[in-house]
Amino acid sequence: MVIRLIIVLVVFIWLNLKLVKHTKLVLEFGISPFKYFLMWFSFWVYLVPVLSSNVFNIPFYYQETPIPILFVLFIPGILLSKGISDALDTSGYDVHDEAAKDIDIIKWVGYLGGVAYILVWLIDLLQLNLFES
Repeated sequence: MVIRLIIVLVVFIWLNLKLVKHTKLVLEFGISPFKYFLMWFSFWVYLVPVLSSNVFNIPFYYQETPIPILFVLFIPGILLSKGISDALDTSGYDVHDEAAKDIDIIKWVGYLGGVAYILVWLIDLLQLNLFES
């Protein structure tokens, strides 16, 4: 469990450093600082559903819900990173393309995290039903 947690934190810190590297460039392009901050904050909010899944065995109240409501926490980061990355892709500069690719990673981490969260929730739900029968 500790090794999984360290791997997740290392990946998140690595992606955070990529975001920090492109901050000045993105803000010079015309993306509002508030929108960029929201994307950065939404990226760190990805950790809540990831850590609350049974993969890490950390007890959270929201694990007991009949629907995976923490899935909603992936949506703002995905939408904001998609919008910023699309805006940078249309610029045509190589430097902006590199920033757009790094921001696309944030979007794909959201997709992957959301799908993994739903799959873990479904597996837990099926195991609960199997034991109750």
